[in-house]
Amino acid sequence: VLKVAGSVTASPAAADLNVTLSAFPLASMQAFMTRQTSITVLDGSLGAAMHVQQKPGRHGAGMLLATGTVTVDHLHTIDNSLRDDLVNWDRLTVTGLRVQHHPDLVAIDTITALKPYARAIVEPDRSMNIGRALRPPGATPLAVAAPESDVSTDPGGPAKQAKPAVAAATLPVTIRRVVVANGQAQFTDLSIQPNFSTGIAALNGTVLGLSSAPESRATIDLKGQVDEYSPVTIAGVANFLGAKTYLDLDMAFRNMELTTFNPYSGKFAGYNITKGKLTTELKYKIDDRKLDARHHITIDQLEFGARTDSKDAVSLPVKLAVALLKDRQGVIDLDIPITGTLDDPNFRLGPLIWKVVVNLLTKIVTSPFTLLGKLFGGGPDMQFVDFTAGSATLDAAAQQKISAMTKALVERPQLQIELPIAVAASADRPAIIDQRYAQQLAQAGVPATPTDEAAMLKSLTRLYAKEFGTAPQFPALPPPVAGAAPVDAKTAQIRFLQQAIHDHIAVSDDDLKALAQARAQALQQALLGGGQVDATRVFLVANGKVQAQDRNVRLELTLR
Repeated sequence: VLKVAGSVTASPAAADLNVTLSAFPLASMQAFMTRQTSITVLDGSLGAAMHVQQKPGRHGAGMLLATGTVTVDHLHTIDNSLRDDLVNWDRLTVTGLRVQHHPDLVAIDTITALKPYARAIVEPDRSMNIGRALRPPGATPLAVAAPESDVSTDPGGPAKQAKPAVAAATLPVTIRRVVVANGQAQFTDLSIQPNFSTGIAALNGTVLGLSSAPESRATIDLKGQVDEYSPVTIAGVANFLGAKTYLDLDMAFRNMELTTFNPYSGKFAGYNITKGKLTTELKYKIDDRKLDARHHITIDQLEFGARTDSKDAVSLPVKLAVALLKDRQGVIDLDIPITGTLDDPNFRLGPLIWKVVVNLLTKIVTSPFTLLGKLFGGGPDMQFVDFTAGSATLDAAAQQKISAMTKALVERPQLQIELPIAVAASADRPAIIDQRYAQQLAQAGVPATPTDEAAMLKSLTRLYAKEFGTAPQFPALPPPVAGAAPVDAKTAQIRFLQQAIHDHIAVSDDDLKALAQARAQALQQALLGGGQVDATRVFLVANGKVQAQDRNVRLELTLR
């Protein structure tokens, strides 16, 4: 029902009218909607109470002013492609509306949305339902970037990118207050199998001070929940209507059930989630079209279940990465910063976050001891333990590393460690021979240095006879060399005996195996001796991760 009452004059052109509209069916405008959009209006009625004035101007162009209230009740729309709800509400009320021409402006005191609902859907072809719905029928949909997309991670973007022109706002607009009461938003992703769906319910709050003025800042304060026990808060300031984009927004999603995200976990991580809670604290700042984003992610008690056969899963040991990140309370705490420019056409926040996460996990699983060394001491080469060649004794440096490793295993209770049963024969065999030779000399009473050559020769001769079962047959002395000092017979005989006894010592493969076992057991005892680490997490393995390092033998530990 439309009612118009008031006065109109033709010259000069002037009007003073009260216009009321009630129960105007919005579905009657479907022909227009069909030409311009892919939206069907199933229900909704428009009402208005306006005071319209036309005031004459000095040079012909007068001022047109309309003030009043507009309401839209029981709006129900669907998108034509998926035949599903798009935007609905019980009532939208616009109060304190002022629309003016000459000069042009739009001013609104309050917009109140009662039980608003919006649904965003990623369709199977990765286009967005909202973008499709707002375009005429047959128009090409705009696809969203997939998480695995190859995007630039250069914060500044390509050097030759020109900053696009931004159209200046031509119509001054102010909205003093927007009130959202008991709103809902639903997100569904049909591009993955199984489909993913989640939503925000009980959304309440305000947006204050919306304006197209370049330096204006609207204050946002919204609260809702993903489900009954998962609160959501959105707070900050922004300039949504101005030509110069500005945003400083904090968002928090707390206590969300990770099992909800199984479609994504199964596709991109390669495992389904059986347990876990997610809390994210997000901070986004956009100033002069430059983005500075901070993501603080807390994951509590994450547990993976069955492996999926997804071809899109990252080729990383995801479970090892989780074990490295999860502390003794079962919590993973991550900070993920993202910077970039909105003028870079390759900049897509979602794929970029995913790429940063994958890069982080790659770095962690390829250099796990570097992470543990930073967190718990032990240094960057924490996985390497050096033994003196021929020895199974841990020196002070090795003990310090094992102490740090013990602390790491205590703080990362899902980690398992493998200790190599290994020797470097090229270094260990000669070292054992030297050790046994020194022992033989000591047991035979042969002094380390020849203070009495006669006594030393006698002791070595007895030792030789014991080892070989016969008296030594000394070689003839070499002929004298002109200009050189003559060779002393006793000295030559001592050297012969020393070399012969040394060369007679044999180190078998069994001896080397015993040394390898002793080293592994020394490491095992150092890790388990304090009772802090469960023995089931420590494995002795013959994996060959060993190399000679000067006079040392370096064993490499492995995490699982």
